[in-house]
Amino acid sequence: MGDRVWVRRDDSWRPGVILCSSRSAATLRYRPAETVGTAVDTVTSHSLRPRHDEDPYLDDVPLADPDRPPPVLATRQPATSTDLRA
Repeated sequence: MGDRVWVRRDDSWRPGVILCSSRSAATLRYRPAETVGTAVDTVTSHSLRPRHDEDPYLDDVPLADPDRPPPVLATRQPATSTDLRA
C-alpha cells in the first residue's frame, strides 16, 4: 500500500508507511526514534493518523527489493519411519 501515516508509539507520534492492512490492523514500517533506523510493527487503527509531511528515510523507498525472489512458504510433513532411521 505505502500510505503515509503517523503511528502512536511510546507516548509520541512517529512517521510510518503502511506495508499491509486489514479492517482491524495495519503492519507498518516506522521510525521509532529520531534516527535513520526503522522498525516494523502491527498496530490497530486507533494508533494511526494520516501523514502528509515527507520523511526522507521512509518515503520513496521501495517496499521490497525488486531483485529479491519471493519468499517460499515452508511446509512441514509428518516424519516417516524411513526419516527416523536416517
